[in-house]
Amino acid sequence: MNSNEIKELRKKYFSNQQSFADICGFGRASVQRWEAGKKQPLKSHLILMELYRDIPAVREYLTREEE
Repeated sequence: MNSNEIKELRKKYFSNQQSFADICGFGRASVQRWEAGKKQPLKSHLILMELYRDIPAVREYLTREEE
């Protein structure tokens, strides 16, 4: 997943970088660096983003409200 794909994923599902970071457990600064192409995400971060993108149940799980 390249910087453009990360940005597209974030824009499709989140209102801003902070909400993307909060839901997925990333730092906002990391998201900024990934989208700018300054850093590459760790493999575990890439896997989580791909799961979020590809599997609706993962999106539902990560965005559910705490009971």
